[in-house]
Amino acid sequence: MNEVVPEVQMDEAIRQAVAKVTGAGVISAGANRKALRAGQESLDQFRQYMALYCREQGNCHFSPGLIANLERNWKANTRKRD
Repeated sequence: MNEVVPEVQMDEAIRQAVAKVTGAGVISAGANRKALRAGQESLDQFRQYMALYCREQGNCHFSPGLIANLERNWKANTRKRD
């Protein structure tokens, strides 16, 4: 995400960017790693990484921090339904 803000708004812009990045974990890390894997690591190394990544994501989805974040920020009653 690129954003240009006045110097006096820098701290708030950084806080918001960090909140967006860390709010629910790094969703695309597996896809990014897969895209880079071909030239950098063996298939077995990638499988080991993904096994660990998937386990940790499972733990993250049930973590008190994520649940608290969703309770603070998820406004289900204002979301559009398709």
